[in-house]
Amino acid sequence: MTSDDTTTEATEASAESAEEDDRFLIGVRAADGSEVTFRIRPTTQVQRVMSAYCLKIGQPTDAIRFLYDGDRIKGEQSAEELGLAPGDTIDAVIHQTGS
Repeated sequence: MTSDDTTTEATEASAESAEEDDRFLIGVRAADGSEVTFRIRPTTQVQRVMSAYCLKIGQPTDAIRFLYDGDRIKGEQSAEELGLAPGDTIDAVIHQTGS
């Protein structure tokens, strides 16, 4: 193994660990106070979190509305676009329609 090979391997290992390090935890909290935690990257579309949360609680995705700082979240937005930071919480509320 040459020093160039060693340098390349070290660079690749650093890149992989940097990718793992940029992930952070956010919570999704229901109205009853229960919270589910997810580990995401800043570039993760929140639709993935929304779908995983609905699957976990056994509800269809169109039955739950997701809010961050009081504003409704669109699934195509990334965590970075929303300004989500480690430890932030998204509120999940049941969508109700009037009769």
